[in-house]
Amino acid sequence: DANVYLDWALVEATDGNREEAIEFVRRWEPEARADLAGWVGFQHVACRFLGIAGAADEAVACLREAFEEPSVAIPFVEPFFPFYDVIRDEKAFVDLVAEID
Repeated sequence: DANVYLDWALVEATDGNREEAIEFVRRWEPEARADLAGWVGFQHVACRFLGIAGAADEAVACLREAFEEPSVAIPFVEPFFPFYDVIRDEKAFVDLVAEID
């Protein structure tokens, strides 16, 4: 199950292992894309875990894609969740929020 990679991404993110969290999201992505319903239903979760990991560039890229494609990530809500507190002051994230406003 591809979502096991997301589970491990969360474990690594909360343990402060940024690179490992990114790697697990990267492993999850190709398998998840093979199932459109799974992709749409879980892409926002991957973005959140990247935010928790402090991976600002990756989280912002993930969010941009989620906002452009069918997904459950809502642009005027998603960036304000606490999952992104770690990256809230990073330039890439600040720019994304400014674009949404």
